[in-house]
Amino acid sequence: MPGQVPYDDAHKVSTVFDMEMFKNLEKGEVARVCVIDEQAYMAVRHYLKELGYYECHGDYETVLREGADPAKCVACKYAEDGREVPVSKAQRHFVSHIIRYTTNNKGELLKPITFKMMAWSFSNDKFNMLTDRQKNHGKLRGKDLIIKCTDKNWQRYDVDVAAGPALWLANDELKKRLADMWQKERHLDLDKLLCRKVDVGQMRDLVTKVIQKAPADIQKEAIAEAGSVLSESDLSGLLEGVESTPLAVQAPIQKTATGKMDTGSVVDVGVKKDELNFDDILRMT
Repeated sequence: MPGQVPYDDAHKVSTVFDMEMFKNLEKGEVARVCVIDEQAYMAVRHYLKELGYYECHGDYETVLREGADPAKCVACKYAEDGREVPVSKAQRHFVSHIIRYTTNNKGELLKPITFKMMAWSFSNDKFNMLTDRQKNHGKLRGKDLIIKCTDKNWQRYDVDVAAGPALWLANDELKKRLADMWQKERHLDLDKLLCRKVDVGQMRDLVTKVIQKAPADIQKEAIAEAGSVLSESDLSGLLEGVESTPLAVQAPIQKTATGKMDTGSVVDVGVKKDELNFDDILRMT
């Protein structure tokens, strides 16, 4: 291993956390993007106040059906509704690779056509919307989306599908540019942007920490939510009794032949293959 390396691109190293996120649009700002992943990465996560998002350890089907799985996830045991609670209830969240074209704030393209790869993180409502757009207009990878921000604080968008095929399909030069970008900048661990993953013991310590920091009345509510009859002061004891095997819950929403939910690492939005073959584009390089 060399003791010194030159300052050049060949020796640069990047991780998924270096990816630029698609966010913080101003009200009225318009962006033109294309969703490149055929499948979205998904996690089910809890928000621990002031600590961030952590992966739920519950069984995916149980959480989806019941809203929580306190038998397997200590965060589920003390989770409540609301934004200011110590532990929020588990929610699905998604992330996908996209390209964003260079435009002005009105969404008008600047010449020559250029784009950059970004990560777009979104919740159930946007996932459902993207699924509907694909169902009605064809594979997302082959269409550009026109996104207009209607609420800056909550990042609410109006999303329309641009007429015709995606602009990156316009000529071989743009196709090759995206293929090169895909090979160099794609991250297969994109789900790391959604939440942190810890073991059951670490999760128990984190939940204890946020409940201990909460005001006394909030602590009582959290304990009451869990249905505990133990001492309020013994929070560590209250958090015992959870099964020790964490369960990964980055699962696709796919039904098996029995009608049950299947699990995996990504979410397939369920549109059959069409004439757009991305592997062919990658072979152009």
